[in-house]
Amino acid sequence: MGIQGKSTILIVAVIVVMLAVLVPYGLFQYGEIRETSIDRTVEQIVTRFEDALSAKENVWLTNALQIAENPVIQRAIAEGNRDTIIDILNEYSRLFRENTGFNNVQVHIIDDELRSFVKSWDSGSYGESLDYSQAYAEVARTSSALVTIEPSPKGLRLKGLFPVVYRDELVGIANFEGGLNSI
Repeated sequence: MGIQGKSTILIVAVIVVMLAVLVPYGLFQYGEIRETSIDRTVEQIVTRFEDALSAKENVWLTNALQIAENPVIQRAIAEGNRDTIIDILNEYSRLFRENTGFNNVQVHIIDDELRSFVKSWDSGSYGESLDYSQAYAEVARTSSALVTIEPSPKGLRLKGLFPVVYRDELVGIANFEGGLNSI
């Protein structure tokens, strides 16, 4: 074998060795870049979700506060006047439907014994015990507002809960709730 043959074998050997080193190194680098990119994307998505959820929590709590601080609603709960609350909630529902993107929000007024008092979506259904809800019990116990996610037969629901106080006494809870699909 001549110099040209030996040179060809040497060049092929060098190429094979380089490929044996560079291909695994390239695949390793690709994996690292891919993993970093995925981690960064996941971090961005989580941040966006947390921001959207926080904004929605603020809206839910603000709406529950407006309902709970309505003096007509406060007095109606204290007096057991469901019809007045139904009329007000129907008007709120109409206003939300016509003026916001919240087309399927629900307002639930709960009395101080944690029983359903008025449901905006089913005004004829009331009186069932809601003492299974840790969130309702917490608001009743502390008389403090709360935003939480709780499971329900309709799936996970975001609830803005605000105590309803009449003449310095807790008379109920305003629950402004909706699904998580709009986040």
